[in-house]
Amino acid sequence: MSVPPAFQVRLVAYGISPDVLAARREVWTIVAPTIAATASEYVETSINFAPAIADLVRRNRDLFSEVIISYTTKLFLKPFDEDWVADAEARARFEIEKGLDMRVRAVVNQNILSRWPRSSDAIIGSLV
Repeated sequence: MSVPPAFQVRLVAYGISPDVLAARREVWTIVAPTIAATASEYVETSINFAPAIADLVRRNRDLFSEVIISYTTKLFLKPFDEDWVADAEARARFEIEKGLDMRVRAVVNQNILSRWPRSSDAIIGSLV
């Protein structure tokens, strides 16, 4: 089974070029050491700044962290294939069932990107 056209369009829309695909594992070496802290920070940020979902997040703290870590890891390490499609659909179902929406991902992404300079400096320093 190939990737459905709607998912192929997403890859193009997000600028996922062959160069980006080739760099994912290298980028993961920067993201991986902080992914648990990123998930934890998402939980705290959501509790502090999103009162509408604060109780939900508190009750599901460990589960939400586990999902963020699991799917973010797959995003960087697994191919964009039919398993990726199934994972994307499963994560969307999970988020809907838990009462979350796509704004959750923006907070997670911001937490990953805000850690990048600190993480990349440490990794680059260890390579020099």
